[in-house]
Amino acid sequence: MVDLMDIGRGGVLAYRTALGVTGENIANVDTAGYRRRDAVMQEVGVGGGVDVVDIRRAFDGLVAARSRDAQSTLGAAETHLSHVQALEDRLLPGEGGLPDLLDGFFDALDGLSQVPEDQGLRQAVLSASTALAGGVADLAEGIDVLTRNVREETAQTVERANTVLSGLAEVQEQLAQVTDERARNPLLDQRDRLLVNLAELVSINVDLDDAGR
Repeated sequence: MVDLMDIGRGGVLAYRTALGVTGENIANVDTAGYRRRDAVMQEVGVGGGVDVVDIRRAFDGLVAARSRDAQSTLGAAETHLSHVQALEDRLLPGEGGLPDLLDGFFDALDGLSQVPEDQGLRQAVLSASTALAGGVADLAEGIDVLTRNVREETAQTVERANTVLSGLAEVQEQLAQVTDERARNPLLDQRDRLLVNLAELVSINVDLDDAGR
């Protein structure tokens, strides 16, 4: 009878723990970076009932790596696109843009070549050349501004990446000191979020085992 009571008590405690894990999963369903937990039960010897031996995180290293790669690719593409668009706005045809100024200049030259003595056409060439020179100067200034912006963005990205790396170092230090698996899981979630944040800034290569360590 005592053995049966012990078995029953152990089973109740085990399933209470499992229910707690389920409740934690439900409570964090909308928490960014949270990974579902599963209570791993195991028989306690012959006739010894059941016990929770591990609280396991649902973690797929391959999926996590692909997600980080996608974030890196997306971040790089968005940065590249914004810079290309800024350059295209200045180089591609548009009203008052450099192509229009070049067309105007060569049209003026063509007109003057047909009637070289026409003072009005000469003045048109001078005006077109002045406008073209101004357009080239504006373009050069715009490229300088774009270059400075790229440098500033790069410096900011490096600063943010260093901040994330500092956070990762702190989490890794805490993980090294924690042995209880249930206490480790929130830290592993936090590390995963930081790795995603880092992947959004720079391309990274992460080496984790099947448990995400």
